Amino acid sequence: MFDSVWTEITSFFTPERFQTLVVVVVVIVVGMAAIKILNTIAGRVTRRNVSQQYKMLIRKGIRYTGSVILLFIVLHLLGVKITALLGAAGIVGIAIGFGAFVLRLVRLGRALQPSDGEPSQPSQDDGSTGRE
Repeated sequence: MFDSVWTEITSFFTPERFQTLVVVVVVIVVGMAAIKILNTIAGRVTRRNVSQQYKMLIRKGIRYTGSVILLFIVLHLLGVKITALLGAAGIVGIAIGFGAFVLRLVRLGRALQPSDGEPSQPSQDDGSTGRE
C-alpha cells in the first residue's frame, strides 16, 4: 500500500511541475519582500506630513493591492486562466469606488436628495436683505 502511494506521489511531481512549484515559491517570497519594502518606504515618506489614519490607509492599500496582484501572478503561473477573475476584480473595484464616493457624500452631509428638476442654489443667509 505504501509503495502505491509513493508511486502516485512521485509520478505527480514531474520535473516540469517541480520547476513550476519552485518558481511559484520564489515569486511569493520576492513579492512579499517587495510589499514589505514598499510599506517601509511609504512609512518613511509619510512619517511627518500625514496623519496616523492616512498612514494606516496607505499601508493597507499597498498590502492588499500587492497581495491581490501576487495572487493573480501565482494563479497565472499555475496555469489558471485569470481573464474572468481580472474582469470580476475590475467590477468589484468600480463598485467599491462608487460605494466609497456615495459614503463620502453622505458623511459630508451632501446626500443625494430627490429634487423637482431645478438645480438647487446654495443658501446665502448672512442676515442681509439683498438691498443696498
